[in-house]
Amino acid sequence: MACFAWACSEDGVDNDEPEVRLVLQMDTVDLKQGETFDFYSRFVEVHDGRRLPEGETGAELTLRYEVADEEVAQFDYYGLWRLYGRSVGETMVYAYLAEMPDVRDSCLVRVLPIEGESIVMNEKAVELYVEEVVQLMARVYPANATYQELAWSSSDEAVAAVNADGVVTALSAGDAVITVVSAGGVEATCKVKVKNVLVSSVAIPELEGGKTLVLGKELQLTSMVLPGNAFNRNVVIRSSNEQVAYVDENNVLHANAYGETLVTVESEDGNAYQSYNVKVRYITHFLDASRGKSSFNIGGVSWETVGSTLKNNSEYTIEVISVVAYQGDKIIQYGGQDMWGPLKPGEDRSFDLTADKWADIPSFKWIIEFDGMLYDVLGGIKIND
Repeated sequence: MACFAWACSEDGVDNDEPEVRLVLQMDTVDLKQGETFDFYSRFVEVHDGRRLPEGETGAELTLRYEVADEEVAQFDYYGLWRLYGRSVGETMVYAYLAEMPDVRDSCLVRVLPIEGESIVMNEKAVELYVEEVVQLMARVYPANATYQELAWSSSDEAVAAVNADGVVTALSAGDAVITVVSAGGVEATCKVKVKNVLVSSVAIPELEGGKTLVLGKELQLTSMVLPGNAFNRNVVIRSSNEQVAYVDENNVLHANAYGETLVTVESEDGNAYQSYNVKVRYITHFLDASRGKSSFNIGGVSWETVGSTLKNNSEYTIEVISVVAYQGDKIIQYGGQDMWGPLKPGEDRSFDLTADKWADIPSFKWIIEFDGMLYDVLGGIKIND
């Protein structure tokens, strides 16, 4: 586009006055954001047709430039007319003569975006467990590309969701593709495989450290499963010797017979396993019948007391039927009725005999009843264990 200025008469007819005009040699200048363009004087033609006094020339004419919208582009004014592309858009640049400002021409300047060529992500493929989170990061190249804004999306948000910051949250087992797109249309992808959380450990709290059960009794078993967000928290509890003890459908352990068995707990997903040694014993295993002797003096006469104490270390109440003291095969004393009756868990009962001297310390036999069965318990000895 060119603009001309010349002197005219008032009626619009050329009065043959000297003519000065300026012509830019380009209609449009394109440059990328951040780039520069030098408007040298060689791009401008100045036609000076004025009649000048002898010895003078038109060299006193000074070329100037100005830009219409300095938000789009701006001259740096450091000796050269260097135009800097500031932001994407269009503006007009005018060339004019300082001495004759109305003598001017103009061109269109278009500041174009620096296109992104690629996006580089920190991950190309990731594997996550349900509820795990990963931060994906992406960068547009070249680094000075105009459009750096990124938009994130997931091909299946039921499997993996992503937010406008690239944080991916695993929601359910499956596959998804995370896509990041720049405002300039460049994109990159990351494959995401989400797996269910497996059980890492299982335990039966009631059997920790091993367990000894009383024959004929039951024990309700529970399971502890970690981690808490495991997908399949079901477990299977079994006994290796069901004749000794078996586990029913409600995970109740039944003590069937004297002996030992291995009780195992395994996660249904097959990833965790634990075993416990379980013994089944008679009630007498949990009873302690001790025997002892002590001496004392009354009025210069020495006396000796011998006796037996039965202590119930089980968690069940037993019934004391009788207690008898022996010397050899001979019964020397029966316990009275105060020895009979229930003996609760943690309680004990004593049967003592006193004489001036015991040549032989008597033996003691306690008869107890539990679950409809009679058991002998000798002082200092466990019977049927």
